Amino acid sequence: MCERKKQPRHVLPSGRLVAALAFDALRLGTHSQELLPVPELPDVEHFKDIFENAAFGKTVAKAVPIRHKGRLFRVLRNATENELRRAVEGQRFLEGERIGKFLAAYLSNGFTLVFHFMLSGRLVLTAYGQRLDPALTPYASLQLQFSDGSSLWFVDRRNLGKVFLTRNRDFARLGVLAKMGVDPTSAAFTLELFRRIVAGSGDRLVKQVLTDQRKVAGLGNVLSDLALYIAGVRPTRPASSLSPEEVSRLFGAVRESVDRGIAQYHGGDDEFLRERHKGGRCPRHPKVSLEAIVWGASHAYYCPVEQE
Repeated sequence: MCERKKQPRHVLPSGRLVAALAFDALRLGTHSQELLPVPELPDVEHFKDIFENAAFGKTVAKAVPIRHKGRLFRVLRNATENELRRAVEGQRFLEGERIGKFLAAYLSNGFTLVFHFMLSGRLVLTAYGQRLDPALTPYASLQLQFSDGSSLWFVDRRNLGKVFLTRNRDFARLGVLAKMGVDPTSAAFTLELFRRIVAGSGDRLVKQVLTDQRKVAGLGNVLSDLALYIAGVRPTRPASSLSPEEVSRLFGAVRESVDRGIAQYHGGDDEFLRERHKGGRCPRHPKVSLEAIVWGASHAYYCPVEQE
């Protein structure tokens, strides 16, 4: 692997704690109906920015899987503590790459750390001489200490997040990552491919198709709701019921939802995302309240007038 100089897109302030929060909670305040917002594509893009600001070009002095009351959180899924230390200590991080909802962190010796944030995982940076926020300490499962005294922490309130170790970008052995669908920000995400995805989904609800990581990688409840709203399609529609024109609109809406989600993370004020909560109003029909649907662990907000 060749090292290349790479400048992070968003420079984080030094000398203070930087904690990543999901964009719907960060921008929408207490209205969010999710107990803990689930990271989606914009979140992992933000985690990548944090990683690159915290770790790019730095040498890992120590890798510390953290024990709480003598119990080690099961964050390492395919490596032992000793295997992790041998792979990362003394090595430099060269770059980070978002793959769907995963973050791949490439090391100078060819090893790769892959972070899967699951429902509530976050990356947190502490500067030299700074301690982790006491409120986050009980949920920290991995600390990467750098030679300059700063640290990068993996924090997960629900303790469901995963960290994998692989070599030479061999993602095929990591199961779900090997089966990841197309990324909506990539050139591979074309209208022709999207038509095939929808056509092959039969009577599955279109909301479920959009959030299936084997179909389109990176979308969750929030971005799929936004895409369906932009396209004017109800989340409960069977995929087979969409007309060619609706599929085309939804394809463009998926791309637009990603752009709007990332913009929301960096100071935007998207009307639909702001109103996406119980009692929220449709931006295009201010007298109409958004309706909510819940099935299993999934939920959707939509406008009964705007979306057909």
